[in-house]
Amino acid sequence: MTDFEQYNIEKMVDGYAAEAADKEIKIMNAAIKNFSQNGFSRTKTKDIAKDAGVGEGTIFTYFPSKESILESMIPMLIKIMQPKLEKPVQQILEDKKDASIDIIMGEIIFDRIKVIGANIPFMKALLPELIHRPNLLSQLKTAVMPIIHKYLGRLLTAAQEKGEIKKLDEDIAIFQITGFILGYIFLDTSSPQEDTKGKNKYDRLKDEERIRRDIEIFLKNLLEGWRIA
Repeated sequence: MTDFEQYNIEKMVDGYAAEAADKEIKIMNAAIKNFSQNGFSRTKTKDIAKDAGVGEGTIFTYFPSKESILESMIPMLIKIMQPKLEKPVQQILEDKKDASIDIIMGEIIFDRIKVIGANIPFMKALLPELIHRPNLLSQLKTAVMPIIHKYLGRLLTAAQEKGEIKKLDEDIAIFQITGFILGYIFLDTSSPQEDTKGKNKYDRLKDEERIRRDIEIFLKNLLEGWRIA
């Protein structure tokens, strides 16, 4: 899917870092690339220093450890990515305001799959570290959950007012939708189909028609439980 790249974290941060004179930003940018390519545990500070164009000692001037780079990275990523990730959802809600909930939600889910699909290596490197660092996970949830509630709440309220669905628990609705998105991405990429030469035979994330069809099936089943009896 060609437009996955517009959501690539490395490219977003590259643009931000290119305009920043601060070495701290350049170090975090280099760390993101290395974490994506090598994983957090296998990344060495000397590799980060090389990609940042600084001496390894300079890293420790700003960050006492590799872990502290990760801790500083989350707020920076939220600052850079939040407006870029909110804008498409705002646009979908505006452009499709008169459409049914299945159409609107289908477009939003498709867009969020693109976001995660563009950053699978980074997500796989980051998620285990978040699990073992509750303070970082809490920081991320504090930043992200209000945004999800804002847009999903707006969508659900509009659908309820039109009589499309019954009143729902927003948290449960979020669990259902995010569970599908994450499962769709990570279960697919963790066990790709292979041919006899060991090369990927089929990559579902590059098949836009298949993704949209799968989303349609998911929403058909989900909305059966959301409809007014």
